Amino acid sequence: MRRRVVFVLLRRRLRRREWYRGRTSMKFDVRLEQAQLSDACEVLRRSYERGWISTRDGNVSLRLTAGSFHISPSGARKFALNPEDFVLAERDATGQYQLSASRLGAKPSGEMELHQRLHALMPPDRRAVLHLHPTSTVAAMFAGMRLAAVADGFPEVARYTRVGPDVPALPATSGVLAEATAAVFSGALPALPDIVGLDRHGVVAIGRDVWDCYEHVERLEHICQIVLHAAAAHGVFAQLRAAGLQVATGSASSEGMQLPDAAVHGRRSRSRHRTSAARQR
Repeated sequence: MRRRVVFVLLRRRLRRREWYRGRTSMKFDVRLEQAQLSDACEVLRRSYERGWISTRDGNVSLRLTAGSFHISPSGARKFALNPEDFVLAERDATGQYQLSASRLGAKPSGEMELHQRLHALMPPDRRAVLHLHPTSTVAAMFAGMRLAAVADGFPEVARYTRVGPDVPALPATSGVLAEATAAVFSGALPALPDIVGLDRHGVVAIGRDVWDCYEHVERLEHICQIVLHAAAAHGVFAQLRAAGLQVATGSASSEGMQLPDAAVHGRRSRSRHRTSAARQR
């Protein structure tokens, strides 16, 4: 049994080596592929450490040559991926994608259609697609905030990251989600957004490479944390939703904003509770 496993692995390695030789005419650099796939693994690992995905969530893809891209495998532990675990999708003469098995023998991500549609839209200088579930960003959408409106009020995001319209809540890994997401990106042509939100689901970012995508997610997540902290501190979720965060500055300030009765009563209740507790000590 052990000999058979070794034989199968050697055969795969030889086939992969032959495949690489066949691509030398396209100036394809194997070392570049390994380096960029290693970066993709590192981005998923960091995303897991920051709580932006759970163990088997999230996906990423890289287009390293025209007509093909590598995509993370389905169901794998994303914090422990290696470059050899990615699935290669190559477009044949009929326009269909043929898949090459990864080291894990896994299928491509369940969001394969979403990645496929986005790669078809992206210009040559955009080669990476990253889908994550950053907590504060998802929470902001769940609270009724529009991410594009949130970003407009923060210059550190608006200057470097174009945030597109949010995609409504649709079933994950579905064709309708892939179609709706592609429609949001294509609707902004020729200036594609860098990132869009998927209500109840996460975000999709595109970029020159995986680190470019990661930074777009990070910027948006950071300001969503700020807005949510401000809203929680002042108890103004209702006002923020009603205002749609159209005001660029001071949208969550306490100046000129009245706290809802529930928030006031809640503070008084907590104050009475603390006073009572202090007396019992």
